[in-house]
Amino acid sequence: MHTIKQVVKKSKSYMVLIDEKSLDIEPEVLLKYHLKPMMTLDDKTYHMILDDQAFYFYRKKGLKKLSKMMTSYEMKTYLSSILCEDKIIKQLIKDFESKGYLNDEIYVKNYIELKKYSDGPESISYKLKEKGIQQALIDRGISFIDEKEILSQIIPHKAKTIKKESIRQMTIKLKTYFLRKGFSLSDIDDVIREKLDWSSYNEQEVIHREFVKAYKQYAKKFSGYELRKKIFEKLYQKGYQKKDIEEVIKELDTLQIN
Repeated sequence: MHTIKQVVKKSKSYMVLIDEKSLDIEPEVLLKYHLKPMMTLDDKTYHMILDDQAFYFYRKKGLKKLSKMMTSYEMKTYLSSILCEDKIIKQLIKDFESKGYLNDEIYVKNYIELKKYSDGPESISYKLKEKGIQQALIDRGISFIDEKEILSQIIPHKAKTIKKESIRQMTIKLKTYFLRKGFSLSDIDDVIREKLDWSSYNEQEVIHREFVKAYKQYAKKFSGYELRKKIFEKLYQKGYQKKDIEEVIKELDTLQIN
């Protein structure tokens, strides 16, 4: 048998002295068992109190963490990190899920809505898997993403932010950027081809500017054929067409570059 010797109210809990052991007890536990001084407890009740105390203590920790949406796996990981026992973790996850505090299906839906304009389906799938979501839930959520429609909105916007270079170089940058974001190459190619109008883009102005920069870079060290070669290689690496490079070099042969 165990005897409660003292009950002292604290700011958010109670200090309960059982035998010679001082315990922090949550209000829910105190009320559930009607704990008071001089009360005696058998072993079974004593251990039930300890289990309930752990449950309510970690439940408050979990609820505080749920101010931000979490997956069931993330909650399990968090509770484990603060030394919650496995049996209590299982009870808490079941409790949170039954009350709708944890719902991986809704989490997937909200996550996709939040991320679909910044991350592609492949990237979203990978990140959700890291959060412990079941693959079936991920696949179901991803299936509703209209990737091409999304790319049709974000590729033209991104194209405006890219430094003006050759059309080829800008296209490579767009493909590389959206591939890293987890979008499919086929859809990226289709949208670039269908939604970007290069007809009004004056590549000659850009290549002229790049030519001037290359000239100033190499003219102090090279001249004649070697200078032409260096400039040609520089512009070719940037994605300009051979005929356009030769044309701009030819046009500027007689000009003085300051």
